[in-house]
Amino acid sequence: MMEHGAKVTSINTRLRAVRAFFNFLENKGKIPQNPMKDVKLLNAKRNPIQTFSQEQIQALLNAVDLKTFTGVRDYTIILFLLETGVRLKELCAIDVNDVELESGQVLVRDPKNQLERYVPIGKKMRDQLRKYLKIRGYLETDALFVTVNNTRISRGQVEKRLAQLGKKAGIKGVRCSPHTFRHTFAKMSILNDAGVYELQAILGHQSMEMVRVYVNLFSPEVKGMHKKFSPVEKLLC
Repeated sequence: MMEHGAKVTSINTRLRAVRAFFNFLENKGKIPQNPMKDVKLLNAKRNPIQTFSQEQIQALLNAVDLKTFTGVRDYTIILFLLETGVRLKELCAIDVNDVELESGQVLVRDPKNQLERYVPIGKKMRDQLRKYLKIRGYLETDALFVTVNNTRISRGQVEKRLAQLGKKAGIKGVRCSPHTFRHTFAKMSILNDAGVYELQAILGHQSMEMVRVYVNLFSPEVKGMHKKFSPVEKLLC
């Protein structure tokens, strides 16, 4: 698999599946010896998680032309990604009826595994959605975010628009993509004292693994504690 260019995470996923299968056969007495017993997972080298700064987010918003429909839509999408941390495929799957402005929540669906969850939205996000929906008007499609041709916006179109806006805004050092907004949402939530279980529920993670990564990277407690045990601080005091 490595020779064919498969990623470490993909290889480990397949190894886990094969290992589980042979463990099952061994436990049922179907095989005399488990060939996966001594097969180890590959060490996954995790890439640094990139996030937007507040200045970069503001620059993106300033790059939008609010005099056009696409501008208002893109502006709303940027705020929505930042407010909810939803995945790109989830964003594109949201329907108008999924948005509950009065209760301040949005029903988010994962098209892949059919799981659903409610994600909270604040007053300013609700106000922006009202502005967008008024301009969007009544359409035959149920999709929340649409193109100028009144069709559901695609993942590729969202990625393309964000990349264009990032270039226009002069964003450097970070990829201007929907997933960067997801990371940024996680970072800002943790810095604002969000609980790990609440964050897991909002992000829709099936396990705590990724949430722990976010906490370890962004927790203000970790950064605050460093001031107390920093060797250099102690040495040069």
